[in-house]
Amino acid sequence: MIVNTTFCVEEPLISEFIEWGKSVYMETACRDCFMHDALVMRILAPSEDNTVNFAIQFRCDDNERLVEWIDTYQPVLLDSAAKKWGQRVLHFTTLMEEM
Repeated sequence: MIVNTTFCVEEPLISEFIEWGKSVYMETACRDCFMHDALVMRILAPSEDNTVNFAIQFRCDDNERLVEWIDTYQPVLLDSAAKKWGQRVLHFTTLMEEM
């Protein structure tokens, strides 16, 4: 299973967001929920004015850990990001299965 969270980030926040994505979001997923193969990628498709889209992805081999991430860890991290940046950083998550 691949967990992909796409973030729409206002340009002035890019450096701060990437640092948070790597040191908080990805670190928590890998350390506490045993996610692996984590990536932060800039999405090259055009976006709205003054925003850049990023995808943070990782793999999960254990459905229990995936549920724990989705139900427990991810909401806390995304809530803290919303409190920090408000509508300046938006997100959505997609679960994908490799075929």
